[in-house]
Amino acid sequence: MNARPPRFLTLRRSLLFFAALTACLSLTLILPFRPVEPNFTEGSIAPVTVKSPANVPPYPSKTLMRDRQQDVANAVQQVLITDAAAGERQLRRFEELAVWLDDARAKQSGLPDPPADLKVPARATISTVLSMPGDQWTFVRRETQRLLAEARGERATFTQLPSLRAQLLQRVAQADSGERLIIGSLLDTLLEPTLIVDFEATQLLREAAIEEVSPVLIAIGRGETILRDGQMVTALHLEKLAEAGLLHQPLRLAELAGGALLTALLAGMLTLFLYVTQPPTITSHRRLLLLGVVLVMTVFAAKVALPGRPLWALVFPLAAAPMLLSVLLQLSLGLTAAAFLAVLCTYVTDFSLDPLLASPLSAIETLEKVVLYLVTGTVAAIIVGRASRVLQYFSAGGIAALAGMLVVTAFWLLNADREAGSLPYQALGVAGGGMLSAGLTVGFSAVLGVVFDVTTRMQLHELGQTDHPLLRRMLQEAPGTYYHSLLVGNLSEQACEAVGADALLARVGAYYHDIGKLRNPGAFIENQRRGENIHDRIDPYASARMIIAHVPDGVTLAQEHRLPEQVLAFIREHHGCRLTLGFYNKATHIYDQVLAEHFRYPGPPPQTREAAIVMLADSVEAITRSEETTQPEQLDGIVDRIFAERLAEGELNQCDLTLRDLETVRQIFKTALRGLYHPRVRYPLPAEIVAGDPLPVDPSRRDQPDGVR
Repeated sequence: MNARPPRFLTLRRSLLFFAALTACLSLTLILPFRPVEPNFTEGSIAPVTVKSPANVPPYPSKTLMRDRQQDVANAVQQVLITDAAAGERQLRRFEELAVWLDDARAKQSGLPDPPADLKVPARATISTVLSMPGDQWTFVRRETQRLLAEARGERATFTQLPSLRAQLLQRVAQADSGERLIIGSLLDTLLEPTLIVDFEATQLLREAAIEEVSPVLIAIGRGETILRDGQMVTALHLEKLAEAGLLHQPLRLAELAGGALLTALLAGMLTLFLYVTQPPTITSHRRLLLLGVVLVMTVFAAKVALPGRPLWALVFPLAAAPMLLSVLLQLSLGLTAAAFLAVLCTYVTDFSLDPLLASPLSAIETLEKVVLYLVTGTVAAIIVGRASRVLQYFSAGGIAALAGMLVVTAFWLLNADREAGSLPYQALGVAGGGMLSAGLTVGFSAVLGVVFDVTTRMQLHELGQTDHPLLRRMLQEAPGTYYHSLLVGNLSEQACEAVGADALLARVGAYYHDIGKLRNPGAFIENQRRGENIHDRIDPYASARMIIAHVPDGVTLAQEHRLPEQVLAFIREHHGCRLTLGFYNKATHIYDQVLAEHFRYPGPPPQTREAAIVMLADSVEAITRSEETTQPEQLDGIVDRIFAERLAEGELNQCDLTLRDLETVRQIFKTALRGLYHPRVRYPLPAEIVAGDPLPVDPSRRDQPDGVR
């Protein structure tokens, strides 16, 4: 009881755990991972929403500057000059066209090829002219020439030519629609602008106007949305992405170093906690590996799911990790993991080393996420610690979700920029995260329990059902041992509840501690008929071997039925390294030299409080039954004697039972035994009742009607 077992978490193991955890977490944080590889080119569709990871000071926007300069240049009016020769060219070209058409009309044998520089109207117009009567063509020719002559005095640009044509056509009198159509077509072909653009002068004016345009400054705030999912990428978007460092990302050495340092600090604090407290559940490399795997896998899941998706943070089932560690290992590790993961998962979401996936939030939003993860993880770990049924897991998830709703409500009220309709959605997301955490805990606790050889509460609860094949077999083949085990289980459960030990584990361990007796049930007194003890006829050495064998036989039988290691420990330790004292004393009366080791159980002594309590309950129940006493003083004496013997033998030296715990257990046993083995009134046999004598009646009920008696 005073000597403690050797520390599993030595300095060397602790340092190795620290190095491995830091390396794995650092790699998880540093390695890039994008669920969608963004393709940012002008005209493409953005696959993700991108926010600025930092404040970008005001800078001159080349894109906006170019657009403004283009607007200013377009606003400059063109410089126009008069083309004095345009009217004469129109008349000259009409004369050439008229000569060509007259020649074609005269030949009537096909349309001659026009001169190279001659502007001709559409073929339909030419065909109509060729088929016109002479007087009609003469009219069209004369009117067209007159209108072109009048057009020499008009000032018109190229864009004004259609308007000029319409004005000229209004001056034609006594023309039918066909003639008017031909004249209009000829005007379209021959009219030239009399006002033309002076491109050189216009360009000089535009350049002067462009030089007067002031730079357009743009500032980008941290967390400002640059591009939304599904939005078309423009040149301005690309410019902002480049200025925020999101297109061509250099090696961010400072951020890498900061992330690695933060990871090392958190891993160091966790390792120091483990080294100093020496958790009793961390007794093997597999248990230590389980702790590391749960932490790393949770951070990895956050790295995959959360960056670039800020709303998912509310649904993320981070509480599953503290719940798993609380169920598979112990509550203190679950609480420590809740704080550890709250910081790292918030860092992964809000300070991602990949800026395209970061979701920069305000200080109060970041604090909200840390508090949300910490509160939900802590509450879930505390509530689920002793859960043994699926419903209890979901109850823990529901209570954690309720606590999370209170957190988001508090921060919604604290946030001055809160949106009126956002609170219900946030609360719904947190509720979903709590239920998802419970479901994941149920599933992964079963899987991880098998992989890492950890017994879960649900497994213990199932093993504690009396319909288990081993217990049913014990009832049929060794009923005395069966009922003895049940009594030991009840005593152990009461004692463990009183001292804060694991009552369920102790009860289940007590149920199976003697299953090795199934190999030879008749060798044990509780299964023998009264007066037929086989050990009266055999050598004490053989008897000792037969009795001691129930420990290794029990281990073998338990392994065949795949009982968990925690239950096997009760089989190995419930006799510790004690002697089979009765056979040893018998041997000393028969033989001159007797080696005590031949009569000693293989051990080891109890390593846990639960195993030590089962050892004491086993001895107390067996000796009390064998001495067949019901006197309270004698029952108390048996308990005191057994406790003193186990202390003197050193069987309690390697467990964590304190003297105060032992005293509490002693009183629990005494009270329970008095209730179990209290004196009973002897009921007379039928033959002892004399015929005709009235049956004895309780005096307190003498006046009651016969029917009531």
